[in-house]
Amino acid sequence: MTEKKHIVCIDVLRSIAIICVVLCHATENVYKLNLDYMSNVNVLSKFFAFTTFSIGRLGVPFFLFITGYLLLDNYYGHGQCLDFWKNKWFSLLVTVECWIIIYDVFLTLHDDQAFYFTSLIKEMLFLKKVDMSHMWYMPMILGMYLFIPIAANALQAIHKEMLIFPLSLISFYVFLIPIINVVLLSFNKNGISSLLSFGFSGGVYGIYLILGYFMKHGYLQKIKSTYLILCAFISFALTLWLQLFAYRHSYPYNVWYDCGFLMLCALCIFELFKRIQNFHFEKLFYHISKHSFGIYLIHNMIQLLMISYIQVINNLPLQVITLWILSLTVSYFLSFVIRKIPNIGKWLLYK
Repeated sequence: MTEKKHIVCIDVLRSIAIICVVLCHATENVYKLNLDYMSNVNVLSKFFAFTTFSIGRLGVPFFLFITGYLLLDNYYGHGQCLDFWKNKWFSLLVTVECWIIIYDVFLTLHDDQAFYFTSLIKEMLFLKKVDMSHMWYMPMILGMYLFIPIAANALQAIHKEMLIFPLSLISFYVFLIPIINVVLLSFNKNGISSLLSFGFSGGVYGIYLILGYFMKHGYLQKIKSTYLILCAFISFALTLWLQLFAYRHSYPYNVWYDCGFLMLCALCIFELFKRIQNFHFEKLFYHISKHSFGIYLIHNMIQLLMISYIQVINNLPLQVITLWILSLTVSYFLSFVIRKIPNIGKWLLYK
């Protein structure tokens, strides 16, 4: 969403990413993924819910891979750093602040609740969470963007193979321990935690960015596509199984981005799409990609407005599919309209 150079496979992957994110939130809004609710859902419907939710969770890894792919493979001199912080980071900050205000007004009207100015200020200073499920991403990516030029310059200065050891070690702790903990907690055992500090790595999300940079340099090229497909399928199946296993043992686990199975699945799929030479419907993907950030910012409000009408449908999977398609379509249309508004569109949609 920040690269002006047109790369078709990135358009496709960004389009898939936003479609996944909207699907994830449509599933959450219909199914209310918790023990009480899911215990009353039949097996097939439960399987559908966790499948669509897991597919949806692939969206954020794709977005982060794309960010690393596009932004970490550059050298930033003094002037370029200042330009990046001014034109990328500060512009994104203004956009986020605008939407925090919009969300507060929306939630006040939608939920018929009191508006507190002090609460709004805390949200704008990132001292309090905005009550929209997708907004966790914005302070995270703003934090990452602050250090993109510094991280990129460090990556240019060292041999790429020097990253393999520390990245492998950190990934073991960051992506494997959460899986182990789900199993332990499902059996009512105490979870485990690492005392190692991973601050310089950027943690889970920083690793996703670095993996995107690695894929830009072809570190997975030697792996046959057949193996990548098999790995993606197995990793997704394990991601799905982990959630079903946890719920079966009365532990409400909804997969997050620190799950190694999810990361591995997203990594394989990203690499497979990167290898495709020709795509059909390039213009369609270009337009969806162009409006992906706008869709991200708008879609949750649309789903909250639609959900009460969607619930008249008796079938839960059909509710998810209907909410997904309608919110995606309406959000795209609204993003298209907002982008056409002089000056306002620039600040609201970070274009």
